[in-house]
Amino acid sequence: MRPQALLRWVRWAVLGAAAVGAVYLWQRFAWIRLPAEGCSPVFEVSPGAGLLLDKRPGEFHVGDILLYRGSDGALLLGRLHDLPVGASGERGFDVRGDREECPSPDSATLGVLPRSAIAARMLFAWQG
Repeated sequence: MRPQALLRWVRWAVLGAAAVGAVYLWQRFAWIRLPAEGCSPVFEVSPGAGLLLDKRPGEFHVGDILLYRGSDGALLLGRLHDLPVGASGERGFDVRGDREECPSPDSATLGVLPRSAIAARMLFAWQG
């Protein structure tokens, strides 16, 4: 095989791998910006901050900042305080806000959340 032909195949293979990687990143992660007005129920995140989210996190740890769906379907922000195990053996999510001056529906009012209510885990926040 000539070097030029081999180089063409290598270029297509690299392009294909880059395309597969881009689709994976697009499906797994998301970037959102919080509204600039209002307040944030989590200390580390300020209004108007940009958030990098993992839409399919594998494990959860106490202290993780999560995006979850409230009873009306709205996306809410809170910190994971506990991972209680219910009577059925399924793990629940006790998600609460850090700031009393910025109340939002959390596990204190909604109860322990099921896994299906968790939309994403925050990986990184930046102001900008």
